[in-house]
Amino acid sequence: MKSDQHTSTLISDAIFSAASICPEREAIIAPGRRLTYSALSKRIEALHIELQKHNIRPLEKIAWADVGTSHFVELLYAIGMSDAVGVPLHAGAPSEEWSMHCELCDVSTIIVPAAFMQKGQEIFARDARLQRILLIEEHNDKPVLTLLHTRERKEEHDETNKSEPGDAIILCSSGTTGRPKAIVLTHRNLLINQASLIQYMHITQQDRLLVSKPMIHSSTLIEVLSLLQAQGSIVLSPWLTARGTLAVIQREECTMSCIVPAMARELLSVITPGSEQSLLLRALSVSGSPVASQLLLDLSANLPHCGIYHAYGLTEAAPRVSALLPHELHQHSRSVGRSIPHVKVCIVDANDQPVPLGQIGELIVCGENVMRTYYGNPVETKKALRAPGLHTGDLAYIDEQGFIYLQGRIDDLINCGGQKVYPLEIEQVLLNHPAIAEALVQGQTDERLGCIPVASVVPVAGQYLEEQSIRAYCQLHLAAYKIPRHIAICTALAHTPSGKVQRRRQITESVSNVK
Repeated sequence: MKSDQHTSTLISDAIFSAASICPEREAIIAPGRRLTYSALSKRIEALHIELQKHNIRPLEKIAWADVGTSHFVELLYAIGMSDAVGVPLHAGAPSEEWSMHCELCDVSTIIVPAAFMQKGQEIFARDARLQRILLIEEHNDKPVLTLLHTRERKEEHDETNKSEPGDAIILCSSGTTGRPKAIVLTHRNLLINQASLIQYMHITQQDRLLVSKPMIHSSTLIEVLSLLQAQGSIVLSPWLTARGTLAVIQREECTMSCIVPAMARELLSVITPGSEQSLLLRALSVSGSPVASQLLLDLSANLPHCGIYHAYGLTEAAPRVSALLPHELHQHSRSVGRSIPHVKVCIVDANDQPVPLGQIGELIVCGENVMRTYYGNPVETKKALRAPGLHTGDLAYIDEQGFIYLQGRIDDLINCGGQKVYPLEIEQVLLNHPAIAEALVQGQTDERLGCIPVASVVPVAGQYLEEQSIRAYCQLHLAAYKIPRHIAICTALAHTPSGKVQRRRQITESVSNVK
């Protein structure tokens, strides 16, 4: 198997290369299991053989759930080796969501552990297009696949539902603004983005990555793949508390972790500068949703020996697009950094024409990391993949040094009496308030101005918030027309399974509560 990320053709090539170069190095540390690269390669090969036994054909779509074990990673590689296409499912999602994703991606086979047999059977009974359900279990310390249910599959001839050689995985978008899209990423997309992460984060064989986010999300997935590509180690410890995170970092001597803002806030509440855990970590990456610049600066102050990275991406870009590097943080804390290696970005206007530096427009991404298609959705594919590249739907500007500053989604732009109001700008101000944990800004219809900004905020645990004090804080940091006309103080905001705020759903839930 080839080991170079530029010449490999399958993401699994890296595992077999590592098994020949460093067979006894630990690859995966998971609950109840520690695997060297040699052991991991053998388990992947065993699952590949199992898939062939069950007559899995090239380009079939195979769904399986992330339950925080080594099985998720093993199946990801084995499915790719079999020239099939993986469709990961969120373990905590209801069976209706599993069914929707299976339908969206034209799944033929679902693989479940024993704990999810009932959910798999419910889906099989509901969707007549599913061909088989397989149970994954251990036998003599080896993964095996047992057939639970099977039936003849009716062949369909819809030309929009076609996978192509090289397709690796289909990830369903988080659905923050509506029905999810099925995003097809190729082995090449993933390999290129892995190479980018390895380069800008300086990932080596000595690194040990703590993985506490669900692996079905593209940001976690590329982090896991990158560490294994670099022959490092991954430590799977899902659903950890902040103190639990510190304990695992210390026990497993983790050098890296990648977290979302909510996890970063929790970590700040328990980390002690100069502690053993803080000295072990050399890199901490924060991504996944809007991040308060003050949160990044606080992390840097409390973890002086650890490089703080702020990353931006989207699943359609496999997913990483830009990163703010540790030495850039203090001067550019409000930026999501510059484009990473192998990725190019530009800003265009409503006519898809380039705009001058500093002018706000739509952020465009170009590179071999860009998805192949939205599965079964040629209309949306054509909208997203038109010249000059991937249209992200994100508003941004780029300064003279190449730093990207996000301004929010195009669909979220508020036209307030002829003035453009960018919700993300206001949200970032609110998130810098020491007593606000989460913030959401939306437009509300207004007879006089057409649309006005309104906000929903969630206080930090144990903190008391008043609308008047929040408004006074906004007056210090925002122009008058950008200050939310109403501010609802909520106990929680609605989230997608990936932890992002569900903006469209929140419009009906929180704005209706504004008085």
